[in-house]
Amino acid sequence: MKVLTFLIGLALCSYSYANQELEDAITGFNQVASRGTDPLMPCRDGKVPPRQVYYEEGADASKLHEKVDLGFSKKFKTNEYEEDSLSVLSREEADKLFKAFSEVDYMKFDYLHAGCEIRAHEYALIAKANGIEMGKAMTMYGDAIDSGGLYPKEWMTKERAGEKVPAAEGFVGWRYHVAPYVLVEENGVIKPYVLDVGIADKTKTLEEWNTSLINRKEKETRTFVKDRGYLHPDDRGPRLPEKSYIDSEINKQKLIREMGYFEFEYWDNKGLLSY
Repeated sequence: MKVLTFLIGLALCSYSYANQELEDAITGFNQVASRGTDPLMPCRDGKVPPRQVYYEEGADASKLHEKVDLGFSKKFKTNEYEEDSLSVLSREEADKLFKAFSEVDYMKFDYLHAGCEIRAHEYALIAKANGIEMGKAMTMYGDAIDSGGLYPKEWMTKERAGEKVPAAEGFVGWRYHVAPYVLVEENGVIKPYVLDVGIADKTKTLEEWNTSLINRKEKETRTFVKDRGYLHPDDRGPRLPEKSYIDSEINKQKLIREMGYFEFEYWDNKGLLSY
């Protein structure tokens, strides 16, 4: 009986292992097939389309922004806005930029409950590598970072429809929110437009972006802009504007998937996680 039990266990183990091998093979095939229609050769200067710039586990992600070809070949004029020099695009070009941003493979994250400042900075770096100067749009309450409550209308609409949002259950909002912005010229008028990829489904004027964040605490919401060297509203001075911080965000996403959001938050708040 003991021998029979052992043989049955061995057979089940082998079956499980074979199933895992098959599952891995199918996953690998799907990844290759999903990129089967992408151009085989880099577009220019060693760059490739957004869908082809993906992160491989364990690799250095700090230079990935230099590989993304957004598909723009022209040189953009610049204009001063709030003491910052930014590129001026047409509305069509801004929409094209938003679409290209949304297709960048390594910038697709499962959880957007935090890290907006890191993602905004990375998008600004991607744009910079393609000849487009972007700034940072920031929203918060009053003059100090409060306990939070900023929540996107898009997510509330999804929740009401029973759709999943890219944040953990129980998430009630941000203390502040950051997204990249650029200048857009329409009918001779230049306005700032925010590209809040992952949250919104299109480009928005700075005013539209501000009102799209629900203020659950009913306090005054303040939207302002800074140059791309600043990461978040509490920065006292600009960081290294050419430095990427996306490695930490990618590693955090991996830990959250492995540990679960609440477990991650518990240990992270104790300062016991490294990423």
